[in-house]
Amino acid sequence: MNAPADASEYLVAVAKDWTRARVAAARSSRFVLAAYRFEMSEDGFRRVALRPGSAEARCPVDAVASVATPTVWSHSTVVTSAHRLTL
Repeated sequence: MNAPADASEYLVAVAKDWTRARVAAARSSRFVLAAYRFEMSEDGFRRVALRPGSAEARCPVDAVASVATPTVWSHSTVVTSAHRLTL
């Protein structure tokens, strides 16, 4: 994989990979993906769990104006599956 052109693209790739891994590891068809914020830090990136029910978790778009560095959200959602899961 080629390195992303800038920090924003890198952060999107990190968040997508993490989110896909969480969904793939789900053990139930009623899995709920909690909301997270991914932001750049001095050491690369930081993943921050958002408080359930918080304004940012409900609608990350409202928080865009308050961030100073590249930031990506993995918004909470319910993921359903039509396939039977085996444990």
